[in-house]
Amino acid sequence: MNFFQEGQAYLNEAMQVAAGVTVTYTQGDIVAELAAELGRTAFRQQSPSPGGAGLIWGDRDYLITVADFAAVGIAEPLDRGRIVEVIDGQECVFSVMRPDTGEPAVRYSDNTRTKWRIHCKQVPKDE
Repeated sequence: MNFFQEGQAYLNEAMQVAAGVTVTYTQGDIVAELAAELGRTAFRQQSPSPGGAGLIWGDRDYLITVADFAAVGIAEPLDRGRIVEVIDGQECVFSVMRPDTGEPAVRYSDNTRTKWRIHCKQVPKDE
């Protein structure tokens, strides 16, 4: 492991402690509690009025380490996987999905490929 990789590993760990939340990820029969950082991504650009510009943001991005997924038997989070997060005492359900920008639903978030960035939109609990 080189110095850059060591620094990235330290940063990942520090961010989980400082800014992490616990989420429940479901993919097929696998259900796992994982530590995640929060983020956002523009899902598409749309003009609210003729000649204007506007952005539609995704509801949530979750940044979760590749090692945490591997530890529960998941090689890569999949499109339409589910993430549940408790926000202000309410259980909120998010579906992994591709933004309209052409970006994949899941991609590496760092150049050392140690963390996934997972794009999500909030969905009804029963969906």
